[in-house]
Amino acid sequence: MKRSLFITVILVCFTGSASAATSTVFTEYQAAASDQVENPYTALPVMPLEDRNAAPTLSGISYEGATEVAADAGQVLVETANDAASQSFNLTSGDDWTALVNTSYTGDINVQVTGTTSATVFGAMGSGEAGRITLEIASTGKVGGASFYEQAASIAGSHGGGAAAEFHVFVNGGSVTNDIVGGAVNGSGSIGAVHLVVNSGTVEGSLLGGSKTNGTVNAAAITINGGIIKGSIIAGGTTGTVGNTDVVINGGFIADDITRGDATRSEGARATVTVAGNKAYIGGNITADEVTLRDVSASGFSDGFDRYAGSITAEKLTLDNVQVDLKATLYVSSIELISSSTSAELDENCGLNTLSLGSGSTFSAHESPLTLTTLKAGTGAALNASIAFTAGASLILDGALTMGSDVALVSGMSLTLSESMLADLYGHKAVTLFTGVDKLTLDNADLADGTTLSINGVFSNLDSGADYTLTYIDGMVRLAVIPEPATATLNLLALAALATRRRRKY
Repeated sequence: MKRSLFITVILVCFTGSASAATSTVFTEYQAAASDQVENPYTALPVMPLEDRNAAPTLSGISYEGATEVAADAGQVLVETANDAASQSFNLTSGDDWTALVNTSYTGDINVQVTGTTSATVFGAMGSGEAGRITLEIASTGKVGGASFYEQAASIAGSHGGGAAAEFHVFVNGGSVTNDIVGGAVNGSGSIGAVHLVVNSGTVEGSLLGGSKTNGTVNAAAITINGGIIKGSIIAGGTTGTVGNTDVVINGGFIADDITRGDATRSEGARATVTVAGNKAYIGGNITADEVTLRDVSASGFSDGFDRYAGSITAEKLTLDNVQVDLKATLYVSSIELISSSTSAELDENCGLNTLSLGSGSTFSAHESPLTLTTLKAGTGAALNASIAFTAGASLILDGALTMGSDVALVSGMSLTLSESMLADLYGHKAVTLFTGVDKLTLDNADLADGTTLSINGVFSNLDSGADYTLTYIDGMVRLAVIPEPATATLNLLALAALATRRRRKY
């Protein structure tokens, strides 16, 4: 089979908890290989911390001329209601917990931590109802942590019922000694939109887009461009209610898992995770509704994301411009390839039933055959795998699909063809469905090479007023419409007339 680009993705499925089986040795910016999967890359160097940094996501806020505050124990920075003004602060120290607002304040509140706070920094507290709150940790900043009603955090969006339209946190250096919680750590406060960003620095705990108590977050986004996270990313928080969550990993070091969290989801809410590039290290597993791996190339290091060997659990996995060998434990029901050529080892525990091959993509699966409910293939796609279709399955083709093994068709499945293929089919030109088929079966019966048979009713959605034949010869599977007798007679007369004109001409 001719391939302009070959990329191998090994997706080994097996049962068991990756996090329980993984022994992670944490250094300043690198974890050792997992006990779960043998690491063949030990001869490669460890990626330097500076190479893990992707382009930062910045707030765009200037703190020039901001009010400097050395906060007393339990100080609230904004206690006077205001419907319009915005305020900016440089927090140089804090003797105990610090709250940013406890009153109605619709203007922006911007706070940059440049020194050391000994305990938690809260966004909105008590009766506070804020507009947009932005908290930034500068390279010289250090935020302590404490437990409130047994919920530990260094940074939290809400305490005691406080609310805000938006809560943004940017870690641009320095350190955070405990968890960063976008939602509530006490009470049932609500945050409209949470955005947690780590560009550099160290977070000793985890990042939670949602709450630790009965709070509400309408939407949460977490972006990691660099830095070190010694805990997990819990997109939706551990309790409360959360809407859509979106985690984007462009770089950095994450010691443990990326999960949806146990918060109650709003109706229709989805959890997505995107890992872009090869800079990130993820020491645990990835769990979401949808996972996308994008623009992954060889890093040349033993611990770049191109060496990721954890597990991915999702309804859908998208491989977009993946150009390296990947080893991962997969629990996914759908795989979509975009501009990728991928090989995978799959077994029955994976749960794969939907496969979409973009134009020019190649997918190779080994060991067990694929039993599919949906197979979609763009022009120039190739599939090197034994496939079988379930009753009522859908086959969607923009062109002939190049195979490298067996195909098992079943009566009652549907066939959707591109406009050009349909035009050929009903213009009485045979259309090629597959090439390179080693063995073809229909309803569990093997078809011998050279077979042509009537298949009316096999493809349930085709025009029932026509008669169809399927031909299997030299690995090629072709579908044709049998012309009606009147049409066939007209075709013969036309051919005869053409032959007569040619004889007269010569």
